[in-house]
Amino acid sequence: MLDKNLDGLGLDATTKDKLLQLAGTAVAGAIGGNAAAGTAGMADAYNKQLHPEEKDKARQIVAKAAAQGIKNPDGSPITQDQVENASQ
Repeated sequence: MLDKNLDGLGLDATTKDKLLQLAGTAVAGAIGGNAAAGTAGMADAYNKQLHPEEKDKARQIVAKAAAQGIKNPDGSPITQDQVENASQ
C-alpha cells in the first residue's frame, strides 16, 4: 500500500526504494525495540551531509506526502529527517 502511495509523489526509483526501506526499518524498530533502535543509531552516525538542493527536495517530498495523506505505518506524519535519512 505504501509503495502505491509513493508512486503518486513522482519520486525516482532509488528515492522510492529508500523510503520503503525507511518504513520497513521503522516497523522493525517498533517491533524489535532497543536492538533495532541501536542499529538505527549506528547507521545515523555514518550519514553524509545533504546538499541544499537535496534538503529542498526532501521538503518537497514531505509536503507532497502530507498533502496526499501519506503517513508512516504507525500513522505519524512523514518527517523531513526521515526523508533526508532515506536519501543518504
